[in-house]
Amino acid sequence: MKYEKKALDLAIVEESEMRSRGTTYRQKTAQYVLHFFTETVQNNKPLTLSREEIRKLVLEKYQLDTDRADDVSKNIWILLAKVKDEDRLAELYSLAKERIKNRNVDS
Repeated sequence: MKYEKKALDLAIVEESEMRSRGTTYRQKTAQYVLHFFTETVQNNKPLTLSREEIRKLVLEKYQLDTDRADDVSKNIWILLAKVKDEDRLAELYSLAKERIKNRNVDS
């Protein structure tokens, strides 16, 4: 669930940015993404769906046309991937620091 909460934080920032400088289309897409993550976090449901499953869910839930559903699901997928990548990088960074520390102790 930690990824979904972090993705919600990113969705809030993105929606705010789109509201101030995005096209009407991008503003609405960001609103759908924000709504999706808000519901997911409120329902305490971890997202274990594939990108295609997210697309189908978005199509059903919001009654969108195919292009809009593709854009919304892509943005959802990208935010989740970004959060997971940041987490993996933090883990790798910690591992590298520990290895360097151990190497320095051995020297």
